[in-house]
Amino acid sequence: MKSTQPNSKCILFLFRVIYHLASRKKYIQDATDSYREAEQEASVDMKSTHPIKLGLALNYSVFYYEIMTSPDIAHVKAKKAFDEAVADLDEMDEAEYPDSAAIMQLLRDNLTLWQTDLDEIEGAKDAEGTWKSRQLSSIQFNSV
Repeated sequence: MKSTQPNSKCILFLFRVIYHLASRKKYIQDATDSYREAEQEASVDMKSTHPIKLGLALNYSVFYYEIMTSPDIAHVKAKKAFDEAVADLDEMDEAEYPDSAAIMQLLRDNLTLWQTDLDEIEGAKDAEGTWKSRQLSSIQFNSV
């Protein structure tokens, strides 16, 4: 059936990701490419509420957060998947509901955690900039 083919391909790509992550430095680009391929494949035939598509988004966002140390990209990917799934909740298959709901909760938990981290990073950047501008103004004032 056509509906199982994307599932099988996405699972294959996820296993490829796990394999590529075994040697972080050597295979990071291969893992990124595999995630992109899986994401592209999932976008063709899977509903936004499909548990495999949601699981892929969860894994891909965690990959960006933990491996690529890019919390901003991780947040964008997780938020996009979560928001799209919320918008399509009425179309969710009843059989998929428990798995999809659990993954959506994990996405939401990560979004909350990551938003706090992003806010702290922005606060630190703002504080550093404020501190530097105060330091510069005091230097200018003292030298006059």
